[in-house]
Amino acid sequence: MILDFDENCIPVAVEILDASKVFNLSKNSLKKDFNVKVDISVDEDLIAIHAQFAFPDKKQIPVEKDFKTVNDIHLPSREVGMVIGGF
Repeated sequence: MILDFDENCIPVAVEILDASKVFNLSKNSLKKDFNVKVDISVDEDLIAIHAQFAFPDKKQIPVEKDFKTVNDIHLPSREVGMVIGGF
């Protein structure tokens, strides 16, 4: 997963590498509109992301994924949420 931040250290974009494998979906399924809700928590030691995805091919049943990594770039602590689509 790649998380992009703006100049104020606010998350502005999320990219999931090999998303078709992560979600066990075809690449064509990922080209359709889907809903995403992402909660990002940054503290002194850890960056944690909790994401819910609803794909049309999965009958809009949310698929939840958690990602964590060490905050070795010393981002300031904060909690941020993003919603794309109809969640």
